[in-house]
Amino acid sequence: MKHFSFFLTLLLLTACTRDPESGPAPGVGQTPMQEFYIPSVFRIKLRETAAELDTRAFTRSGSGSGIAAFDAAATRAGATAVQRVFSDGDRFRERRRRAGLHLWYDVHFSGAISVAEAMERFGRVDEVECIEPVPRMVPAGATVSQADFSRTSGSDNVAIPGFDDPLLVNQWIYHRVGAAVGSTAVADLNIFPAWSVSTGHKDVVVAVVDGGIDYTHPDLAANIWRDGQGACGYNFCRHNTEITPSSHGTHVAGTIGAVNNNGIGVCGIA
Repeated sequence: MKHFSFFLTLLLLTACTRDPESGPAPGVGQTPMQEFYIPSVFRIKLRETAAELDTRAFTRSGSGSGIAAFDAAATRAGATAVQRVFSDGDRFRERRRRAGLHLWYDVHFSGAISVAEAMERFGRVDEVECIEPVPRMVPAGATVSQADFSRTSGSDNVAIPGFDDPLLVNQWIYHRVGAAVGSTAVADLNIFPAWSVSTGHKDVVVAVVDGGIDYTHPDLAANIWRDGQGACGYNFCRHNTEITPSSHGTHVAGTIGAVNNNGIGVCGIA
């Protein structure tokens, strides 16, 4: 069975052109709809050749970061604080740096102006590759009918595994028998034949980038990955290991790795 690490997602967008202080900031072409973005903050990515920002020395007067051009731009935007998007310490420091995560910073400013205006005031800085608003993260809702989860009559001569999980019969996406209402026939993952080859391996860790997972769930707990300190993933919103369960994240984790043949709930693919 696979174990998991669970994370909350962050969006890293495209790079932008160089042209310091001549025109609007990269990424600013239209005024973003404010309801889709977190107020009083925007995000930047430094170029790999730029010096790192000293977030502790940065002051409200816009000085001390170690990059004079950034300090001047931050002053124009009314910046009050600068912080790393990703932690730069602990045992994964070098791995994060290889992925370029140390280049991302959040710039906080007074809520008296909009995100779009703050970004425009910041303008172009030679050391800054990209500037963008920070999207809000909200639960994704969906409404489905029971018919969408029901298997219909018919057979394609593929044996259903002898698992005793009571809701496997409703997991039509694994291997469809017939066609669910409003769906396309044979639009499934064809999992049953795959299970005859392998049902996963405990050494494979799957990262679920979604809402938080209920890692105490009786159909998941036995397959949850934990680090050496007992943490089950990382919260990139709060920058800690406190995971707030969500129904969607738990559902996704269950599809991947709910415990099979335990007489509870659904079956996990691996």
